[in-house]
Amino acid sequence: MTGKTALAAYRAFQAAHAAHGALLVSADEPNAAGYQVWAACPCGGGWERQVSLDEVLAAAHKDQVGRTQHGP
Repeated sequence: MTGKTALAAYRAFQAAHAAHGALLVSADEPNAAGYQVWAACPCGGGWERQVSLDEVLAAAHKDQVGRTQHGP
């Protein structure tokens, strides 16, 4: 699942469960494969996704490039 698809899936989960109260959102400790990001709703619903280290590094690189580039 790509980052954009995962974010869309999380937003859909959040929208469906917003009426139940605040979501508990966290990430487990990273390991060699990456880390598990998850959200839990007071109603018992849950959402989770494994995020690979490659995705983390790509996002960090994109953020760094965005901060160093000026103009179009």
